[in-house]
Amino acid sequence: MKTLYIDCFSGVSGDKMVAALLDLGVPEPLIREELAKLPLEDYRIEVRRENKASISCLQFQVIPTDSTPVFRSFTDIKDLIVASSLEQDVKKLSVDIFSELARAESKIHEIPTEQIRFHEVGAIDSIVDVVASAAGFCWLKADQIISSPVPLGKGFVEIQHGTIPIPPPAVVEILKGVPIYGSGIEVELTTPTGAAILKTVTDSYGDLPLMKVDKIGYGAGQKDLRIPNLLRILWGELVEEREILSDSLVLLSTNIDDLNPEIVGYVFQLLLEMGAKDVWITPVQMKKNRAASELSILCLPEKAREMVEIIFRETSSLGVRRTEVKRYALPRKSVEVQLPYARIKVKLGMAGGKVISISPEYEDCAQAARKTGKPLKEIYREVISEARKNLQEETSKKPDQNPSPQ
Repeated sequence: MKTLYIDCFSGVSGDKMVAALLDLGVPEPLIREELAKLPLEDYRIEVRRENKASISCLQFQVIPTDSTPVFRSFTDIKDLIVASSLEQDVKKLSVDIFSELARAESKIHEIPTEQIRFHEVGAIDSIVDVVASAAGFCWLKADQIISSPVPLGKGFVEIQHGTIPIPPPAVVEILKGVPIYGSGIEVELTTPTGAAILKTVTDSYGDLPLMKVDKIGYGAGQKDLRIPNLLRILWGELVEEREILSDSLVLLSTNIDDLNPEIVGYVFQLLLEMGAKDVWITPVQMKKNRAASELSILCLPEKAREMVEIIFRETSSLGVRRTEVKRYALPRKSVEVQLPYARIKVKLGMAGGKVISISPEYEDCAQAARKTGKPLKEIYREVISEARKNLQEETSKKPDQNPSPQ
């Protein structure tokens, strides 16, 4: 699954979003070509390589060539975009982003959405940032977009309406339902335009997921902060299954030389039923050449005390050894295979998204063998063969994946 992860550790703004997308691999000519389809003039774009905190990044800047203030309503901007020759998916995403901005402003000022008049957001640079971002995301065609929690600055900022607190009311309204936190930095880290873009394109929020990263883009903000003023976007493939799992387990062991073997068998089964990962018995030779059995239990750390209590209660053991161990294991997936005479559970061992081992469930196979009179080994062969056939059919039905950004 091709995934974009937006890491907004120093907030998010429209210009940083466009810059990060360009640095990630979105072609600059494509962005300029799409922007040229807008009926907008009196501006130019600068894209330059910068260095923030020794990190190479891109900076995207819209420079108006006419200083005359222009106030556009939501309807004006929507009509401007819809009437343009932008690609349809870019049009839709751009309008959706401005709709999010208009919704927030409408709620704050108690004005119908159609009557909202943007000041800063209606300026050329905001329109260009939104459309350029929309063009970039549409070009990438990610299967899903995940964002980190969003940091907000503090203090006050001067806008057309006067002095307002940071974060601006529009940002707080837009980011309802989104995980946010205070950074303690006295500057506007997250702007309304950046918040609207992020909210519109993002599918979910959280920490960086398990993924194989192919491309990384850094977009620089205009100001220098005490932290790197960057937006980072990672492009890669979400890994749903780890190739090899590693977890911490506890190995418990005790030597038993004076207990009825039937009781040992009972304890063996009881430990498994209580959640032991594995239990085994090894013949050992103890002091004075006494034959004995070593009972070993592999379990989760939180299950260790319960396992020890069972050993002390059910056996003659006076002591249990404990060792912390690391286990490497393949991720497992359970499926069922339908044979003409039975339905058999199968465990699949996964690595790199591929099945590398097939293990039929013993009890199901044994029951099928008793039912049909077939040898158990023949049942195993039929189950494995049918499981492989099913996997090949599933693989042939999978659609092609999106290519990585060039």
